[in-house]
Amino acid sequence: MPAFPGRSLQRRPAGAADCGQAPPARQSDVLALADAAADAARALGVARPQIRTHSRRWPDLWVAVSPSGSVVHATSGLLERLPPGQLRAAVAHEVAHAALAGREREIRLARAGTAAALALAAAGLMMLGLAAAGLAASAALAVHLLLSGPALSRRLEHEADRLAAGACGCAAELAAALAALNAGRREPGRWRALLEHHPPAAGRVRRLQAAGRARRYVRP
Repeated sequence: MPAFPGRSLQRRPAGAADCGQAPPARQSDVLALADAAADAARALGVARPQIRTHSRRWPDLWVAVSPSGSVVHATSGLLERLPPGQLRAAVAHEVAHAALAGREREIRLARAGTAAALALAAAGLMMLGLAAAGLAASAALAVHLLLSGPALSRRLEHEADRLAAGACGCAAELAAALAALNAGRREPGRWRALLEHHPPAAGRVRRLQAAGRARRYVRP
């Protein structure tokens, strides 16, 4: 089982159809995927990931990281849809997640520590008879558990964009790939966005386009 769940390049809208099975990926597409993963790994200074392809029409790309290494997964639908430059940029984003695995582990441990501290505070206050304060601590714990996970995921998506754009010089191509994969999709509303694990695609595209022009990625 991976140390971290697979991280997808794009947000999949709720209720989106998988579009069913697709023919297996062409050998030329598999080789292009492998080359892109190897080049990104060299640029980012991480071990070369394995690759896996899936015969699905839905265009998707994700990485799974475990102590034994990382695996980049791609569907036939994605390999057919993205031209070579955009594919290389998208793969660089996924490999960047592998490079950020240690940082993600540290942030997740800090998140767990905060949750434990809030839980102990709530229990302690209740035991002391301070019901109102205990309920407030319990509410803070609930909000933390509800919102901090998605916020962490959105932060790491931005970090992977930045890292891939800087190391591989592919900001414009990554912006184009995100724009193509999210064309015609409605972005979540302001409050719904707080529960999403991916930042709004439009904002990512604008930031990457600006980075491509300036050759410098500005953190959100």
